[in-house]
Amino acid sequence: MLLFTGIKIALIVVALAMLVVGWLLYKTLSAVKLDAEDKRPYGLTAIEFAEQTIVIAKDQPEYRPLPAYIREGTEGIRITCWQLSPLDRLKLLLTGKLWCSVWTFNQTLQPLFFSVNKADMGFESK
Repeated sequence: MLLFTGIKIALIVVALAMLVVGWLLYKTLSAVKLDAEDKRPYGLTAIEFAEQTIVIAKDQPEYRPLPAYIREGTEGIRITCWQLSPLDRLKLLLTGKLWCSVWTFNQTLQPLFFSVNKADMGFESK
C-alpha cells in the first residue's frame, strides 16, 4: 500500500513539473523576437522551392523577396513555401495556432489556403 501511494505522489509531481515546464516554454516562445539585423519580427521565412516561377518584390528593398509559383488560369493562384524557425515549430506544436496578417489596402480579401502538404497545392506538371 505504501508503494502504491508513493507512485501516485510521484505521478502527481511529474504532472505538475510538466505543466510548469509547458507554461514556461509558452511564455518564452510568446515573447516578441526581432531580427537583429533589420529589427523585423521573424519566425516564418519564405523559401525557394523547385516549382517556383518568379520572385515577387525581388528589387523592392522595403519588402522581403517572395519566391512563388504562378499557376496559369483565371483564378490568379500564387503558391509560396514557408519555413518556421525551430522555436516557432515548437510553439505551433504546443498551441496549434497559426496567425495570418494580410494587407488588402482596403480591397476585398482574397481566399487563403494553408497546408503542410505540398500535394495539396496541385502543382501542374512541367
